Amino acid sequence: MQQQYQQYQPPPPYQPPQRQYGQGSTGHGQGNASYGQEHVRFQRQPRQQRTPNAKYYNNTNYCWSHGGDIANEHMSHTCQRPAAGHNPHATRGNTMGGNPKDLQRIWMGT
Repeated sequence: MQQQYQQYQPPPPYQPPQRQYGQGSTGHGQGNASYGQEHVRFQRQPRQQRTPNAKYYNNTNYCWSHGGDIANEHMSHTCQRPAAGHNPHATRGNTMGGNPKDLQRIWMGT
């Protein structure tokens, strides 16, 4: 009995499976319905337009390094990023030579 040999055929090149976005196969927590659509990078929302003299924050806080329109929890003595020469005792009433930025701004409401 004589055997016949076939010429060697290499396998086809590897094709990775196609992702089905919105079907729970995002690769991050598969089956998670909270993804819903194709995973999109976080995009920063544009800042709200304001009148030239309006404050963002409704407070009278002041920071020697950052000036007068700062978050409620931010003051000279709580500053997390003090500039060189920062004075933690500075206030809006006594800036001690600190940053005058936004001191003239006023709260205009939401």
